[in-house]
Amino acid sequence: MRIHVNRHYPLPLESTIQLPEPFKNQTLAEAVRFAITGGQSGQQARNALFKAFYLMCLLLGIDRMIVCARFPLQKLYLNLLFEDLLPAGDFIEMKHIGNVPHRVLTQHVFQFESLWNESQHPLYDFVFRTYHPDIENTTSSIPYPAMGENDAT
Repeated sequence: MRIHVNRHYPLPLESTIQLPEPFKNQTLAEAVRFAITGGQSGQQARNALFKAFYLMCLLLGIDRMIVCARFPLQKLYLNLLFEDLLPAGDFIEMKHIGNVPHRVLTQHVFQFESLWNESQHPLYDFVFRTYHPDIENTTSSIPYPAMGENDAT
């Protein structure tokens, strides 16, 4: 999984679609290449990666998480209570992803915990109440390049 943030550059999906007006002034994070093999171990890895995505967004002060999901994977994100970014909820041929149709889905980062709590989501305890030492929500988990003599301090 790779996470792109729109603080300095547009998100990859913006080469295909124009963001609706309410999203243009928000800090967004798009998860791409979110691929997991099947089976039970794949589900555990997917859940852990999703938790890492959420925690990274929380740490970075991201307003909304965004994913582009092809059929039938959009069901996974809808089950995670993501919503359509575009009003029609259509599949869009994404030119930056080989023209494969995807549905663009999003969720508020800072409302996510209460949404899952209120809906009694089955992964609530895993994401919000289980400590995973390999998934930390601290700045020490973000790799920063070493400061060189020409870098600003």
